[in-house]
Amino acid sequence: MPELKIATGGTADAFALQDKVSQAWINFARTGDPGQRGLEWKPFTAADPQTMVLDAVSECRALRDEKLSSLISERSA
Repeated sequence: MPELKIATGGTADAFALQDKVSQAWINFARTGDPGQRGLEWKPFTAADPQTMVLDAVSECRALRDEKLSSLISERSA
């Protein structure tokens, strides 16, 4: 039987990130808010453009892509 390959590498950190991403999608589908314990979600607004970064250290941070921010703001207007 061939060896099973795991795309994430199969480390404990990779599985923890997998769980965090999965829970964010579940929360978003249920409530519209992907936040979870230890990870606050800040909604995107034109005045305070935020993005959620899911990684070893996950956080919401200011979206620094001015072109993308302006496109999103135009679509939501």
